[in-house]
Amino acid sequence: MQQYAKWMKMTYHDSDEWGLKSRLLDFELCSVGKNQQIFNLMEWKDPFMEEQIYIFDYAYTRGSGSSKKQFVQTVFHINSKHLGLPEFLMKPETFFHKVGNYLGMQKDINFVEHEKFSDQYLLQSSDEERMRHLMNDKILHFFTVEQNWTLEGIGYYMIFYKTNTLLSPATIEHFHKKGMAIYNSFKGQ
Repeated sequence: MQQYAKWMKMTYHDSDEWGLKSRLLDFELCSVGKNQQIFNLMEWKDPFMEEQIYIFDYAYTRGSGSSKKQFVQTVFHINSKHLGLPEFLMKPETFFHKVGNYLGMQKDINFVEHEKFSDQYLLQSSDEERMRHLMNDKILHFFTVEQNWTLEGIGYYMIFYKTNTLLSPATIEHFHKKGMAIYNSFKGQ
């Protein structure tokens, strides 16, 4: 990761020295488990501080004693003044999500013209109309092909990851490109 950061002209930190985790507390990612920590943190900031890009590994534990389990995933995060996202969560949809939606226990934003996406993902937002506008055909197609991702947004912040998937340094460049493609689709909308 350190070599990739240097190659990408990003700054590398072993740990979250500057309190990035505290800025992400409103995301579902940071609301589960305990002993949450950020490590292998790479960051890039544009000279005008309009965009800040972070790629990091995020770990947390669930359970206790012999049933204690650690989850680790690699996360792409961008803080950009070019975003104005409603609060939303998009994650792989499970059978229990579908039952909850059917019973009216949770709201899932579905797209009639993108039935495969709607079958694969649970999409929830505080502003359904705005979310429908943001989730254009390009993004809906991307996530139909690229499965099992989680995408969260709040205002100027967006995070993108696969739950419990730690990426190898060799795949970080491709992951960075995917995160930037999503960001560029949302940017300025």
